[in-house]
Amino acid sequence: MTGTTSGTVELLASSNGADPAPVAFTSVDGSGDASFTVKPTEKTTYFAQLQAGSKYASSSSSAVTVDVAPRLSVTARPLKAKSSRHSLDAVALTGVIVPARPAEPLIFSVARRDRGTWVPLPNVTARIHSSGKARMIFRPRRKGAYRVEVAFNGDSRYRGWVSVWTRFNVR
Repeated sequence: MTGTTSGTVELLASSNGADPAPVAFTSVDGSGDASFTVKPTEKTTYFAQLQAGSKYASSSSSAVTVDVAPRLSVTARPLKAKSSRHSLDAVALTGVIVPARPAEPLIFSVARRDRGTWVPLPNVTARIHSSGKARMIFRPRRKGAYRVEVAFNGDSRYRGWVSVWTRFNVR
């Protein structure tokens, strides 16, 4: 909004289909600017509204939507082989998403190191529990170095995101 160097600006926000609600107020500075700092916890749409003054009418800014990504992490924990002494150890892979997105899919991507190159293995999808965790048991066919990441495709409240790789060895 431009045109005045005084007045009050109201910041309104809406998320998850709710009606816009005021979240902050500030005064227009001598340069005609007003600014806000926000920290949304989910996808949120904002717009500013200049309140009417004695020399100007009320006006509104265009809407701005801020996408929020969830925090993702993954751990790998070896499990002892049960079938025979020649079996490779299975590995428990646990993906975590914060905030929890129960019943949503979390995609596990595993890659094996082969002659200096990471070779991707087929992805596995697991459902996220109410705790925010999704688990799978990885049963490798070969010894060696592996890595895993988890991916969330996104939904109406959070954008898609991918964790950092976690490396592990199979002996």
